Amino acid sequence: MARQRIVIALGIVLVVLVVAALTAFALLVDVRMALWGVVGFFTVLLFVRVLGPERTWLKARSKLFDSVFLLAIIVGLALTISFATTPSPI
Repeated sequence: MARQRIVIALGIVLVVLVVAALTAFALLVDVRMALWGVVGFFTVLLFVRVLGPERTWLKARSKLFDSVFLLAIIVGLALTISFATTPSPI
């Protein structure tokens, strides 16, 4: 039980760090590249959800629902980035 809590806590810390880094990258460098970073991050989350053991994930929904939902977000965001123009914040 203690190991599971550590894994969950580390996962939360990792997500916060990635979101903060992508936000800083968007503000300081390039918005479009930061959005592609979000797509990459969601793709990693999809692989973790599909390949990871069931006990390290919140069990509010099924693995199939989470996978399909994440895949829809990834495809939608990728299509939006490809066709939209994103102005620089600076």
